[in-house]
Amino acid sequence: MRKLFYFSNLFTLCLILSSMSLKAQTITTNPTNQTVCSGSIAQFTVAASDTPSFVWQKSIDGISWDTLTNGGAYAGVTTDTLSVAGSAAVNGLMYRVIAYKAAGANNSAMAMLTVNPLPVAGTISGAANVCLTSSTTLTNSAGGGTWSSTDPSIATISASGNVVPVALGMASILYTVTNGCGTAVAYFMVTVDGTITHMPLSGPTTLCVASYINLTGGHVGGVWSASNGNATVSSTGIVSGVAAGMDTITNTYTNACGTDVATMVVTVETPITAGAISGPAAVCAGSLAPFTATVSGGVWLSNDAAVATVDLFGMVTGRGQGIAIISYLFSNSCGSFTAMDTLQVDRTVSVITGDDSVGVGMHTTLSDSVIGGMWTSNDTLIATVNPTTGYVTGVATGTTNIVYTATNICGVSSNFIVMHIGIPGAAGTLTAADSVCVGSTITVVPTVAGGVWTVTNPSASVSATGVVTGLIGGRRDTVVYTVTDGFGSTVVKKSIYVNQPPVIHVGFPATYVLGTPYTLADTPSTGTWVSTVDSIATFISGHTFILTRRGFVDLIYTASNTCGTTIDTFTVGIQGHTAGVNNVVNNAGAVSIFPNPNNGSFTINISSESNEVANVIVTNMVGEVVSEIKVPTNTPADITLSQPAGIYMVSAFTIDGKSTARVVVTK
Repeated sequence: MRKLFYFSNLFTLCLILSSMSLKAQTITTNPTNQTVCSGSIAQFTVAASDTPSFVWQKSIDGISWDTLTNGGAYAGVTTDTLSVAGSAAVNGLMYRVIAYKAAGANNSAMAMLTVNPLPVAGTISGAANVCLTSSTTLTNSAGGGTWSSTDPSIATISASGNVVPVALGMASILYTVTNGCGTAVAYFMVTVDGTITHMPLSGPTTLCVASYINLTGGHVGGVWSASNGNATVSSTGIVSGVAAGMDTITNTYTNACGTDVATMVVTVETPITAGAISGPAAVCAGSLAPFTATVSGGVWLSNDAAVATVDLFGMVTGRGQGIAIISYLFSNSCGSFTAMDTLQVDRTVSVITGDDSVGVGMHTTLSDSVIGGMWTSNDTLIATVNPTTGYVTGVATGTTNIVYTATNICGVSSNFIVMHIGIPGAAGTLTAADSVCVGSTITVVPTVAGGVWTVTNPSASVSATGVVTGLIGGRRDTVVYTVTDGFGSTVVKKSIYVNQPPVIHVGFPATYVLGTPYTLADTPSTGTWVSTVDSIATFISGHTFILTRRGFVDLIYTASNTCGTTIDTFTVGIQGHTAGVNNVVNNAGAVSIFPNPNNGSFTINISSESNEVANVIVTNMVGEVVSEIKVPTNTPADITLSQPAGIYMVSAFTIDGKSTARVVVTK
């Protein structure tokens, strides 16, 4: 077949040559042997004289030649450069070119193509896990490579593929094959395992059917399993109850160093009921009452050990009168269930408690620790008693028996108390002053000793010895003295008025006119008035004053009574053509004091629109005048206060009004 193709091409070539001159073309550069890697492009190049046409051919033996066509592994088959895609299929083939033109044709020398294969790293085989205390050997399907480890601190590998662990962790093992066409690498991950420590399981050991528990412990990555169908376990250790019974839960962990197995036996329980209990309805204190239950395995309980106690076997002992709840508790992992019954514990009548005397027309209440009994009086002309409450009422002087009788499971029992009925003693009389000042005391003296002191409202207080203290002024309080004996109580009272220092109220005119007398409506009217600046305001009688010139002045009113003295200050004056009380602030002037605070010595400067002599008054925090001096305005002046430490008000009076500043004295 190849020969037929050869002769066909040769015939074609002969036809081409027969139409041309017999003069051959000259090949000036022959193609040369090429060596490439698989997948690369090899190029054969030729040069000839007179720029001929080219036809490239291939041969497997250098004897028989095939003409090439473009496509597949070939390109440029009719040019001076042939491109061949390197592969095993074209390895070892030889190539030549025929250069032709009208003048003739000529063949080039042949050139061989050698295609080298790419490197193959093969596949690494062997154990992916190795124990820290041992080693393992890896193999590769391709030979001629070298072994290496990406992390020698975890594992090393010898030239023969023997892996030696160094520390716990993971390392990539590489097998590298290199030739003239490059390098190929195969990777294999090796995990270095440590020796296994036993990890026991922990968690609840019981669970209910259709519920679950969570077990902990074991190894992370271990395989969980249950030994039978009573329970199931998830991959995270969650155990679910399926049927009543026992099951063994196992966590199995395996690595290159060995296997650890941790187990725990769990019990799957079913819901239960406590059944019912029965026993007597009542028992006498100190007696026994047996209780029984329809199921076993529970616990007996009493809600009130002071009334009844119960032992492990349901035997109840009455302790004190009352009602006890006897319970039978049965519980497992499915829940708790209780059966209950009540037990009445009775007892015989005990000692009657309460007062054994009461006054005629008075009342007292008796009681007994046993409930449900009946009260009676042996002589209702002396005293009566309510049959259910024990409420005794004295009727006449004398004595009678008050009897208490109870009938219950303990039988009929009774007791009595001798009740004495008499007339309560007198409380006598009280002697004391009719009033007391706020913060002061008086003593109320009784004619009968042994009584108890009280007051009827918070205006005053009274001690156990009758000492009364005034608390709220302007109000009246009543001191009550109660004397009690075995037959009742009697009371005597004393009314006390709580007084206080005077409360000042003053009425002032709305406006003022110079030279006009003004009479002040003051309360109380027994006080005295003083003007701080007589050149501005002068009192012409006890409560009447006149303004003699423009300016502002403080009028001081002092009132006293048996409880103390009250001082109040009021500012009046005229500015322009109108005047009124408290028109004291003049923004045109100001009082400045420095240093402030000070030790009592300081400098004052009074600013004013005009130079004049100001009247300066210093008062304490209760309004008392402690100093009065004359100071020129717009000029600093030194002042010394011989007063204790505290806060004082400094007021400066000028033709334009009043200015005030506060000074703090620290000593």
